[in-house]
Amino acid sequence: MKGGINNTILCNRWLIVLIGILLLVFLVYSNSINNSFTNRDDKENVLKNNDIKALSLTNLKNIFTSSYLGMYSPLTMVSYAIDYSIKGLNPHMFHLTNLILHLFNCMLVFLLFRVITGNLFISGFVALLFGIHPLNVDGVSSISVRGSLLYSFFYLLSLIMYVCYTSKGNKPKYLFISIFLFVLSGLSKSTAITLPFVLLLIDWYMQRKMDPGVLIEKIQYLIFALIFGFLTIVFRQEAGHESNILMFSFIDRVLIRIYSLVFYPLNFLIPFKLSVLHLLPDDFKLPLIYYISIFVLIVIIVLLYLNRHNRVILFGFALFFIQILLMIVRPPYGNEIVAGRYAYLPFLGFYFISGYYTEKLSEKYKKPVYVFISAYVLVLCFMTYNRNKVWVNSIELWTDALHKYPQMGLGYNARGMAKSDSADYQGAIVDFNRALEIRSCYDEAFYNRGNALLQLKDTIGALKDYYRAVECNPHNTEAYLSIGKINIDKNNFRDALVYFNLAIKYKPDEANAYINRGLLYSKTGQNQKAMDDYNKCLSIDISNSIAYLNRGNIKRMLNDYQGAINDYDNAILYDPNDAYAYNDRGTTELLINDFSNAIKDFDYAIKISPSYKDAYFNRGYAKLISNDFRGALKDFEKVISLNPKDMEAVKLKEKILKTINN
Repeated sequence: MKGGINNTILCNRWLIVLIGILLLVFLVYSNSINNSFTNRDDKENVLKNNDIKALSLTNLKNIFTSSYLGMYSPLTMVSYAIDYSIKGLNPHMFHLTNLILHLFNCMLVFLLFRVITGNLFISGFVALLFGIHPLNVDGVSSISVRGSLLYSFFYLLSLIMYVCYTSKGNKPKYLFISIFLFVLSGLSKSTAITLPFVLLLIDWYMQRKMDPGVLIEKIQYLIFALIFGFLTIVFRQEAGHESNILMFSFIDRVLIRIYSLVFYPLNFLIPFKLSVLHLLPDDFKLPLIYYISIFVLIVIIVLLYLNRHNRVILFGFALFFIQILLMIVRPPYGNEIVAGRYAYLPFLGFYFISGYYTEKLSEKYKKPVYVFISAYVLVLCFMTYNRNKVWVNSIELWTDALHKYPQMGLGYNARGMAKSDSADYQGAIVDFNRALEIRSCYDEAFYNRGNALLQLKDTIGALKDYYRAVECNPHNTEAYLSIGKINIDKNNFRDALVYFNLAIKYKPDEANAYINRGLLYSKTGQNQKAMDDYNKCLSIDISNSIAYLNRGNIKRMLNDYQGAINDYDNAILYDPNDAYAYNDRGTTELLINDFSNAIKDFDYAIKISPSYKDAYFNRGYAKLISNDFRGALKDFEKVISLNPKDMEAVKLKEKILKTINN
């Protein structure tokens, strides 16, 4: 009985510590829930990603057979789709899910080190630092870094199941579960491929006998790791993530790798210069810190050599190094050399070392150690809470980054885009100008400045910038498309076709290029060519609602009313908030005398866009045919209030009034 009571007390102590940690982490990150989307990949992954906007078999097929921004992460996309199904494009839902995942990961870290060490202090200390360290903010507060949280969740579960396997007599079921969880981790983010090597490290630390059977176990993990690694290479190459690293000298490239390595231990101890991006310098001149990093690396190597027989320190550093090595040796994607999100799991090694030696010191100097640790934890909590505020919106995010890196051209370009999204076009142009001062041939900045000028009705200035964009980068398909659209507006269809063809030449899988060229063909009466382009677009992107809408319009012109309605159905399926699709489906239903469904579609169009004049007119006409004169009169009066010069609505209103009066 006494043993049972002691076990209950022990379990309660573990549970109380875990709950306390989770409550603190929730409080520290609670302000992140109210943040908005940012232009740090949220548009591509969520806002413009039609694949997440319906949990349909078609979308799931797309998710599991496609990459997003060069990443194969289908389970991450499924998690976005679940968020969307609950609250639509509500950023708070996406941020809440991120926080919930982080809390689960804190719990799993606690459990992992419990099964590895059996030590409450170490397990709690590791989980606490993992939960509140400021370098993790970019992984938790960024919606588009969901993959890091989700892969970590399955990764940690896989490690726990593996330790259970080794400690419970090598029961196969635990191994199979661990492998299955590893696969789920890899389907969330390919960074999971480090897991087999971490398993070997755990075997070494727990002094498991390293016989051939232990190595054979890892082959099953390695097979999946190779598959995920191969998919990553393929999709990254397709995405064309280019880096300027080869433009640096050999010595500079070595310094870049050294800096990339020592950045993390330094930021573990004293988080500094936290930023959404840490990029290679635009001027190709390495700052002094890169040279200082050589001496920091030497100090680390010397310390490791002096502690070469210390199992705790070797385990901690190896746990860090195995997981971070992949991020250091691979080419920088988009010139990003280090990132806080890369340290999310690797820092477990440093947390473990800190927890182990903090407990040892507390045995001799309990009060001073607890006072120091309490102060350190409070500082970390304060930094993390404030760091969350940086992610409130894109302008704040990039303003913070530019404060840390004033010469980051990409930062000015990104902030300019955010200002454009907020209709501050003059402010955006100021930022694009600054980006171009830093990088004189920056095609994205030229293109974005052109867009801002176009919003300010400066078509000539916009065209000049689009031309300069393609001079800097002949593969800038968006600039070609913009030039083509301006030529369409000028009825210069021949030149427009030239630029649409160039866009397709340089990027044959650009769906929007086929949509725009299809629109051009439609305007010039070449309906079959337009249909061919819309079909091509849908072969590339089966969920492209605009292609369905435009193709439906052509089918309606060709009197294929049922085919048109089918296309409008698909347009609405992939974009339920497209008022034009409801209106166009309604007008087609009018042509086949389906007045009831037509009126319902016009209702939906008006609900989505309350000032949609054509929808009011069409609904009024449908009601008129259905002898709902008063309803029709009300709709035509609304049309006239929106456009007093709409003479057709005026005539129909007068006709209805005569009918009612008679």
